[in-house]
Amino acid sequence: MNEKRPSLGLPSLYSISVQVMYACTLLLCYLTGQLLGVDGGGDCQLMVKSISGNVYQAGDVVIGGLFPVHMEASHPEMEFKRKKVNDSCKIFNQRAYRWLQTMIFAVQEINSNPGLLPNLSLGYLAADTCLEESTTLVAAMTMVTGQDVSLADTDCGSAPTVPVIIGDARSSGSIVVADTLGVFDIPMVSYFASCVCLSDSWKYPQFFRTMPSDAEEAQAMAKLLLLLGWTWVGLVSADDDFGRFGSQMLMEALRGTEVCVAYHEVIPKALLQEVAHQNITDKQWIANDAWVTYGIGKSLYADVSQLRITYNVYKGVYAIAHALHDMLACQPGKGPFLNGQCPDVRRLQPAQIHNYLRRVNFTTPLGERIYFDQNGDPPASYDIINWHVAEGTIQFVHVGHFVSYQGSSGQFHIDMDRVVWGGGNRHMVPVSVCSSPCSPGTRKAVQKGRPVCCFDCLPCAEGEISNEIGSLECVRCPERFWSNSNHTVCVAQQVDFLSYNDSMGMILSIISVAGATLTAATSSTFLYYRHTPFVRANNSEVSFMLLLSLKLCFLCALAFIGQPAVLSCMLRHTLFGISFVTCISCLLSRTVMVLVAFRSTLPGKNLMRYVGPTQQRLGICICTLVQGLICMLWLTLAPPQPAERAIQENQRPKIILECAMGSVMAFSLVLGYIGLLACLCLFLAFLARKLPDNFNEAKLITFSMLIFCAVWVAFVPAYISSPGKYSVAVEIFAILASSYGLLLCIFAPKCYIILLRPEKNNKKHLMTRYFNQRAYRWLQTMIFAVQEINSNPGLLPNLSLGYLAADTCLEESTTLVAAMTMVTGQDVSLADTDCGSAPTVPVIIGDARSSGSIVVADTLGVFDIPMVSYFASCVCLSDSWKYPLFFRTMPSDAEEAQAMAKLLRLLGWTWVGLVSADDDFGIGKSLYADVSQLRITYNVYKAVYAIAHALHDMLACQPRKGPFLNGQCPDVRRLQPAQIHHYLRRVNFTTPLGERIYFDQNGDPPASYDIINWHVAEGTIQFVHVGHFVSYQGSSGQFHIDMDRVVWGGGNRHMVPVSVCSSPCSPGTRKAVQKGRPVCCFDCLPCAGGEISNQIGSLECVRCPERFWSNSNHTVCVAQQVDFLSYNDSMGMILSIISVAGATLTAATSSTFLFYRHTPFVRANNSEVSFMLLLSLKLCFLCALAFIGQPAVLSCMLRHTLFGISFVTCISCLLSRTVVVLVAFRSTLPGKNLMLYVGPIQQRLGICICTLVQGLICMLWLTLAPPQPAERAIQENQRPKIILECAMGSVVAFSLVLGYIGLLACLCLLLAFLARKLPDNFNEAKLITFSMLIFCAVWVAFVPAYISSPGKYSVAVEIFAILASSYGLLLCIFAPKCYIILLRPEKNNKKHLMTR
Repeated sequence: MNEKRPSLGLPSLYSISVQVMYACTLLLCYLTGQLLGVDGGGDCQLMVKSISGNVYQAGDVVIGGLFPVHMEASHPEMEFKRKKVNDSCKIFNQRAYRWLQTMIFAVQEINSNPGLLPNLSLGYLAADTCLEESTTLVAAMTMVTGQDVSLADTDCGSAPTVPVIIGDARSSGSIVVADTLGVFDIPMVSYFASCVCLSDSWKYPQFFRTMPSDAEEAQAMAKLLLLLGWTWVGLVSADDDFGRFGSQMLMEALRGTEVCVAYHEVIPKALLQEVAHQNITDKQWIANDAWVTYGIGKSLYADVSQLRITYNVYKGVYAIAHALHDMLACQPGKGPFLNGQCPDVRRLQPAQIHNYLRRVNFTTPLGERIYFDQNGDPPASYDIINWHVAEGTIQFVHVGHFVSYQGSSGQFHIDMDRVVWGGGNRHMVPVSVCSSPCSPGTRKAVQKGRPVCCFDCLPCAEGEISNEIGSLECVRCPERFWSNSNHTVCVAQQVDFLSYNDSMGMILSIISVAGATLTAATSSTFLYYRHTPFVRANNSEVSFMLLLSLKLCFLCALAFIGQPAVLSCMLRHTLFGISFVTCISCLLSRTVMVLVAFRSTLPGKNLMRYVGPTQQRLGICICTLVQGLICMLWLTLAPPQPAERAIQENQRPKIILECAMGSVMAFSLVLGYIGLLACLCLFLAFLARKLPDNFNEAKLITFSMLIFCAVWVAFVPAYISSPGKYSVAVEIFAILASSYGLLLCIFAPKCYIILLRPEKNNKKHLMTRYFNQRAYRWLQTMIFAVQEINSNPGLLPNLSLGYLAADTCLEESTTLVAAMTMVTGQDVSLADTDCGSAPTVPVIIGDARSSGSIVVADTLGVFDIPMVSYFASCVCLSDSWKYPLFFRTMPSDAEEAQAMAKLLRLLGWTWVGLVSADDDFGIGKSLYADVSQLRITYNVYKAVYAIAHALHDMLACQPRKGPFLNGQCPDVRRLQPAQIHHYLRRVNFTTPLGERIYFDQNGDPPASYDIINWHVAEGTIQFVHVGHFVSYQGSSGQFHIDMDRVVWGGGNRHMVPVSVCSSPCSPGTRKAVQKGRPVCCFDCLPCAGGEISNQIGSLECVRCPERFWSNSNHTVCVAQQVDFLSYNDSMGMILSIISVAGATLTAATSSTFLFYRHTPFVRANNSEVSFMLLLSLKLCFLCALAFIGQPAVLSCMLRHTLFGISFVTCISCLLSRTVVVLVAFRSTLPGKNLMLYVGPIQQRLGICICTLVQGLICMLWLTLAPPQPAERAIQENQRPKIILECAMGSVVAFSLVLGYIGLLACLCLLLAFLARKLPDNFNEAKLITFSMLIFCAVWVAFVPAYISSPGKYSVAVEIFAILASSYGLLLCIFAPKCYIILLRPEKNNKKHLMTR
């Protein structure tokens, strides 16, 4: 059977007249009794009659019931000549009859339950309404006035016999009855009236219902669409009031969601019969129960499990029963009425049951919770029914339900496995979208002229990403980041430089190290053969300097590889320039020497005095110093610095790390100076190319310089044209190529002769003979010492000392022959010695050289003949097992090295150069012209005295107490070598100069050195004794230096010079040993961010703990800065003052309007909306304060909630004012009466609805994904900072809040713009237009500023937008009005406000 749904249309004129007539008639007796105080015992009696189709059962409390058992009423009598007779209605309604039976069943079930209504029976009086408003009203009035024959014994004027009514089924009937009975506080509980209008508790305060409102149904439908992801739907509604209003409510529910309506068609219900006839099953339909069951006939009600409305009747009866139960439970004195009275259930007043119905809250036997909200509406509860079509029949299968209790947004429970989708599909939820969601890497672009859910998915531009499905905008990647190929993730831009991991960098590094290794091998070869004539003839000092500079040339290429840093950029061209200049200076010196050496062979030429070793060293130093000065100026004025340069490669940016020159002129000067020296060297070598073969090194230099110049000429264009790291590779290649050219051209031929042609490496053409004045002095010293000893009777009494000295000619063979001649007596001076006797010479002083001493000691050691050397310092001679008879007065080289090392440590010199002479003797004659410096001479003197003291000890030997067998003493006259060796081992005496002399177990003396200082004055050198060093056995040695007498380098007398490779690293830095250099050469690298070192010379930096960071000096870990917009911050303080000032100004405006509220101007401006607008503006100003301060859970949740609701309330007030202005003007036209729709009630309702929508959005936001306090680390000035902020939780929710505000603002702007040309009496539209323009401009500018602002500045931007828009609204709307009220009171009258 077709069932009519509630209609929202107005009743006909006839129906209204009938209602009024019956109402007046039926109430006449009741009102007369109430006014005259007539009780039931008077003459006034009720006119009883029978209600058509009524059902009655007596009880202590009788409830009424209105049911449309029939669906068509008889036509009324229009002549009014006789009493109205009840006519029967037509068309029996089986469904409504079931509802009637349900009420009867529920009453019987309640009466049979003694625990619910003890000692109280429930009765009922049900009437047939015939689905007519007039019949419904008559039946209701008959019940409550007691006119029904079933109630005929009720006294007139008493309380209504039926205090509450169940019904009506239709909204229109319920409106009529509620309007009438509401005057008498008689409540009614409808089971099927769903009109939204009945939720107006102000208009229908006595109305309750167990059927949810149509608005709840629309909300549930909208939520179901969102749940299933159907964003593109068609809307079909019936061509009646219910269809039109229902579709409008559904559209309102879908507003602000992602669901779009593709079309909206109004069709007759008969069309659905055609749909069913055509078997259109490939579409998915969602409909309410009226449409779902339309035209299906009896089949729906044959299944008693689908009794939703029947169940509503059941719940209505139980709601009344529970209200009566609560009445019975009332304790006297604690009741809800005057003086704590409880209601009398036997004489029940309607207002009393209304009070208890309002508070009812129970659970039905089926487990459903029932209560009524402030509007009398129940919780929204719907069954979800699915059509299962099989073999031409339709089964209505219950697949789920929806429940929405107060305070919740509702919840679906659906068994998806039981659902049959359109087309018979059971496995996959159909998709209904206009456009598929945009995948990550794309963004939405709304199609012009189409709904917002119809969009194109445009790929993000280069450098932009989107990592969410359905992104509205692509986000720009941060600096130094770029989008990946899918535009879903920002990846770090490729940073390119010539690194060691790069294949090209690796190859160049290997070539560089190989060149340095080859140079080191050449140096080792020259060092190993340094005593050969060929090496010595090639000026070995300059050769080693050239090899050292070449090694630096190879190694400086490594400084160009790796990530550029400040130190490496400064070292690159400095090392390169100085190394190459030193190298070419050495070649230039060699070239000049070759030329001069040839010219000096000509008669009358003596040029060699200008190119001696000193002059060569001086020339090399001067040339290198010039380059060093250029580099120093470069590093001081405009040093090279690490730089970044962005280039595009394959449409992707790449960051090139390089060393910016700083000064191109300085770089050109460095290269130009190298080129100048190279060209000069090439020119001089070219002049010497035809010299004799003895001087053919010039040819090698010429060829090497040709290669050098060719490489660097080709370098310039290649360097300029090469991009990025390839320019660095070109420079390294030029360095290595020129370095290899110099190494191979200069040293390859020499190594060939040294290693492969040793027969050419001899002294034949290099030896010269000369007299050694220094050694001659040593001889004279021995003679002097012997004579001095012989003249001293106390040392060797009765014993004279002789000597036999021989010239060794500085050759090992000559030395050995001389020594053997002495000890064997072969010398002519010893010819009288018997053969076979003891050696005439039992001890030898010598030799001067370690090599000669080794040869002699090896030979004479076999015969136990001791020797005392005065100049042999080789460490090898300290081996007492190999040379047990060797003694010396010259300390070992090891002792000298130790003493030098201790002196360097004493003076703090950690970076020194080592220079050795190119011969065995050093400086030459000039050193020994000053006889005060006779250290070696003194060693000869000590050696003679050591032998004399050994002989003295022999003479002092007492018989039978000697050291030999049976205590024998030695015979000094026939001395055996072993005997003097024994006494030499134990000698211990002090020289006449006060120096203690003895020999240790290795035959070495105490280490004793004079410290001599050169004093240079007027071209002469004085050797000044400034101290000495002594190290006796068992001590580490001690220096005695008179610092005041020392003249340091450069003539300085006051300050010890500093000589360190690298100064000690200060706190905040760490040591980084320079690659390929000694450990005392290191760079002091500043600690990285977040690392510290608090000691001098730290090897490593220590990582700061979490949430700590290093200070600017990297010496202390300090807590990381926590940043948020606080009240102590100047920006936060200013914004707070502006916010409070705005709220104060708004309060002042409110006070002004309140004080002048009775004036015409204020009253004409709708003072109620004005005060509401001012209140919301004050909240707008004050909500900005919620954004300031440290984010907390509550403040984060309140920020955008307060902001969104207060701004929506504000704009809703303006929208209401704008609509009033428009309607006020339109209502002046003939036939227009639009002001009925914009009264105060409608304005309040509109403002509340608009605000409620925003509140719902905020509630969903706070429920599903609320904003939370979060921390975010950022880098600011290369220091991390912790940003405390409120994470949105849901960007979609935030966008909805802003979008909804923007929607209302645009709508208000549009309406105000339409009203801008209205007469002056309506010029408030102009003010609203201007305020909305400011508002929209502020918030349009807010979006990019908010996105691009970092940290707390994004919060400040949002606060600024809030305050700017709030000030704009306040000043634009209220400033002109306050001006008139306060300054132009003559205009504050009715004259300018009246309309004609």
